[in-house]
Amino acid sequence: MKRASSILAIIFCVALAGCGVSSSGSGPNSTNNATMQQGQWEFAIAPNNSNPVYLDANLIVSSASNSGSGDDVSSTAFNTLLFVNGGAIANGLFGSCTNLAINGTLSGNTLTVFLISPGSSAPNNGSFSGTISNNGLSVSNGSYSILGMCGFAPANTGGTITGYTIAPVNGTFSGTLTDAFGNMNSVVMQMSQNSNFGITASGTSTASGVITNLSIAPNVGNGGFSNVIGATIQATGTGTNISGNSQFQVFGHFNPAATQITLGFLSGNVWKTGVLTKQ
Repeated sequence: MKRASSILAIIFCVALAGCGVSSSGSGPNSTNNATMQQGQWEFAIAPNNSNPVYLDANLIVSSASNSGSGDDVSSTAFNTLLFVNGGAIANGLFGSCTNLAINGTLSGNTLTVFLISPGSSAPNNGSFSGTISNNGLSVSNGSYSILGMCGFAPANTGGTITGYTIAPVNGTFSGTLTDAFGNMNSVVMQMSQNSNFGITASGTSTASGVITNLSIAPNVGNGGFSNVIGATIQATGTGTNISGNSQFQVFGHFNPAATQITLGFLSGNVWKTGVLTKQ
């Protein structure tokens, strides 16, 4: 799988191998004033005079290995990405950038996050800090030093950072997907997320009276990347109808409560986009 040099590379490396961390629960943090929930997080980086860039990650929170106080906060390259609205995915709907990991600390109520290249210990892609809430579910009062943000926004222009936990994707979702020519598919999908951020899904897509059965298995074709990273979802699946079997790909972004997914659906060379809502 290639990286973000093409639309399909972005889909698979996202941008859409779990780390074995549950998407709910708290880190150990026995000595800190705050306790940070580990699992799915999204950080909204809002530069002045520019659109927000979202850092999505499945965070691991563990007791600090080098000091005996505070916690280590980290994520692997397979569980970290930068995401924007507008870009090369789904006819301009989304953009994303990978090849990042997180190495950070939580001390008292202060979270400090360093963005690193996989295999590096230096913060060579920038850093940010913020204040975590007492319940460990949000971050506010953030400041940052981000180096370029994959070209999505100017570096070091000033702005704000907020962070919040993301619920797992579970339940029945339905909605309408439309291509650039106005052709519509009515979609119903039952989705279940496991503790390794993998997605199992089944459902149907109906267009012009033809019903296609859809199925997704965890981490199929994603080159080790999790199906769910923070508030993004990506996967490959199989569609079956009277014409036989075909492969499809999806990339989407969902709200913190995981009740609404803005989705791009690629079958053949045709993107269809729309919103699926939890029933």
